[in-house]
Amino acid sequence: KFDKKAQLAQPTVPLLCQMLTSITKEIVLTYLEEDGMEELAFFKLEQLLRIVMGVVDDNSAAALKNSKGPNYKKINHTEIVEENAALRKMSASLNGDLTKLAERML
Repeated sequence: KFDKKAQLAQPTVPLLCQMLTSITKEIVLTYLEEDGMEELAFFKLEQLLRIVMGVVDDNSAAALKNSKGPNYKKINHTEIVEENAALRKMSASLNGDLTKLAERML
């Protein structure tokens, strides 16, 4: 049988954002060590940034929708703010990485 107590805790959005930011930084450094890989890295990071921005928009829209609903008091406002801040911080980090790659391509 499946033991619910043995189940791992679900990671939080801020933790996942930190992990993805760390991995992305490592990937950019690796791409920069290889000549001629900047365009591919730029393309992939740009795709990732589009996905992250979509998540930011969806998360913000959901938070706004929930803030007007009858169950607003049940929603953890601090958690929503922390998630949005983590997503926006990750977005800023990705933009910085894209800038490094763009400068290298010049």
